[in-house]
Amino acid sequence: MGPTIIREIDEITRDSRLRLIGVRPGEPEELESCRKHTAVFEVEADFARIANLLYRLERPPYQLWVEGVDINSERTTGNQVRAKVSIAVYTLKPVGEKSDERA
Repeated sequence: MGPTIIREIDEITRDSRLRLIGVRPGEPEELESCRKHTAVFEVEADFARIANLLYRLERPPYQLWVEGVDINSERTTGNQVRAKVSIAVYTLKPVGEKSDERA
């Protein structure tokens, strides 16, 4: 799932005309009935483009879950800001696969 998230982030930031600074995928987390895949990425643009990105992330076709956003303008020029965005996507486990529970 990691490469898929990275491709989607790259696609949506390019389409939104944001400068993608970096992407850091996280380790998958096993939950009771699903897996949680995470990533953190940083972009730079004007505030309106970043707000539009946050809206689009949770809409089709992406449907990523925005878990947190940190926006600042310390290292930017003009009306640009940087946003560090934490996202997650949840996938169902295949039928018959059990969670890693111990009795």
